[in-house]
Amino acid sequence: MYYQGKKFKETDPKTFKALGYNYFKDKNNVYYFGKIFEGADPKTFEVLGYSYSKDKNNVYYYKEKIEEADSETFEITISPYDRLNASHETKDKNHKYHYGKIITN
Repeated sequence: MYYQGKKFKETDPKTFKALGYNYFKDKNNVYYFGKIFEGADPKTFEVLGYSYSKDKNNVYYYKEKIEEADSETFEITISPYDRLNASHETKDKNHKYHYGKIITN
């Protein structure tokens, strides 16, 4: 498998698939911009959009783990009144987030 002209050496071609937004996975790893995304679980990893992704254990903003985010309840909601500008809110059972950071007020 290749990414931007460079060969993925670690991939399993039979299970390799593109997830969008420069994320890929196979049965062994998740990849982001052609490099192994350390700690991400390939079996449960999913791209949510707006630079967020998650697996069974963690929520990520780009490639950074959001420390207090609850993976099970984390979601992105789009305002029905602002679909053209794609305003969104991210939240879980404990917090709301903006750019991967907890909103405190």
